[in-house]
Amino acid sequence: YKVRIVAQGFTQKEGIDYQEVFAPVANLDSVRTLIALAAKHDLELDQMDV
Repeated sequence: YKVRIVAQGFTQKEGIDYQEVFAPVANLDSVRTLIALAAKHDLELDQMDV
């Protein structure tokens, strides 16, 4: 089992400023598979910071 650590350095208080936090972290194998499929099918990948 691999643990993924995500740093969340903010000062909001739960229940006042937000209700929940959603911070997905992609598995490296999933990213490699996605890139390989995009290359095979001649697709374009875009990266976004939301």
